[in-house]
Amino acid sequence: MTKVNTGGTYDLLVTDLLMPELNGYHLAQSIKNEMHDTKVIIMTGCHENDCLDMMASGWVDGWLFKPFGLKELRAMLQRLGLLKD
Repeated sequence: MTKVNTGGTYDLLVTDLLMPELNGYHLAQSIKNEMHDTKVIIMTGCHENDCLDMMASGWVDGWLFKPFGLKELRAMLQRLGLLKD
């Protein structure tokens, strides 16, 4: 597993699942190992059925499936307690 040096603490990480060097799922694991309180949202163009095992793992706090809009992002942030009404 790749060690991620963030240089600080963060309330939220939003990342894509599929990236060239490191996928978002492994990034989420690294972040959660270092900063347990940081919320992680992964966005992806993959079908939800292809992500069920990752979704059940507990490493990721929220999933957004493309295409999604501000309404879905806002609802996710509210659900995670990061956005107040």
